[in-house]
Amino acid sequence: MSNKKGVSVIIGYVLLVVFAVIISAVVYNWLKTYIPSETLECSDGVSILIKDAKFDSFDYILNITLVNNGRFNLAGYIIDAKNTSEEELATIDLTEYLNESYENTLVSTYASAILIISSEETIDSNNQFEPGDEVNHIFNIPEEIGELQQIRIIPVRFEEHKGRLRFTVCGNARIEQEAVMLPAWIVFALTNTELYGNLGGLSGADTLCNNRAQDAGLNGTYAAWLSTSTINAKDRIADVIYALPNNLGEPVIKVLGSKADFSTGNISHQINRTAYGVEFTSNGAIWTGTDQYGNIVANSHCNSWTSSSSSVLGIIGRSYAKDFRWTNSGSAGCDDDAYAIYCFQVTE
Repeated sequence: MSNKKGVSVIIGYVLLVVFAVIISAVVYNWLKTYIPSETLECSDGVSILIKDAKFDSFDYILNITLVNNGRFNLAGYIIDAKNTSEEELATIDLTEYLNESYENTLVSTYASAILIISSEETIDSNNQFEPGDEVNHIFNIPEEIGELQQIRIIPVRFEEHKGRLRFTVCGNARIEQEAVMLPAWIVFALTNTELYGNLGGLSGADTLCNNRAQDAGLNGTYAAWLSTSTINAKDRIADVIYALPNNLGEPVIKVLGSKADFSTGNISHQINRTAYGVEFTSNGAIWTGTDQYGNIVANSHCNSWTSSSSSVLGIIGRSYAKDFRWTNSGSAGCDDDAYAIYCFQVTE
């Protein structure tokens, strides 16, 4: 009797193994129909260019400009980043941080990708990012992610495969680029008595700025925000973030995000702190010779800051303003005693 029981157990095990093999075969054949047998790839000639990528470490904003430099339309792109040089791959998905309210940003999201659309019409499966087109997108990055070191862009398309339109990730056209870190440098107002139009030229005004910065213990060298007959003030400063200092010489209140901000004619905050980080209130004039876009105002620069004559004019700004009047609120005779000049950090 015991031998019969042993045989029954063995038969049971054999049947169980056979049953498992049959089930595995069925599942395998089903999976073959579910998982594509070949990798979907984009057409040769698909390409995207990262024209610019700047990370504002002051406000944690990533600003990127992309160009379709390939031969085919694109649907959009996937964007990933890494926040340390120790990581080999960019694994932080930035899609959800896109600022869709920025200017005329027209996008949608699909399968963790940003789709670029060209109008307010209903979104379909068309590839609307045409060769030669350029887009500028802003991403508001949470501070807990930290400073971005590198970004990776992978273009995506809707391509026809075996008679069907399929969403395709163009991994063979991926591109990686370091995100340019925009440092935050200092800007302050040098307040003084007897700041007549003859400042000793640009070199004399720069010396005033640097002497005051040194007295306040600020890092770097400084240039006065002044235009002359041949030089625009905007060309004398760096393309960085500018901020007012605190009493420790640290940049704490943002004034400019970059030179691109001059296109608006406005600044983010009045330049109403001294090199010592002390806030002041005054309606006094600030010598600039400069319009709201950072350019020369012809014949309004006190003969390139070498004249204190009443018959010669200079453009003045106002330290209480953050609209165009911060640098161009009218003109004054160069014999006037201005209240201050603006000083911008130009080296570390």
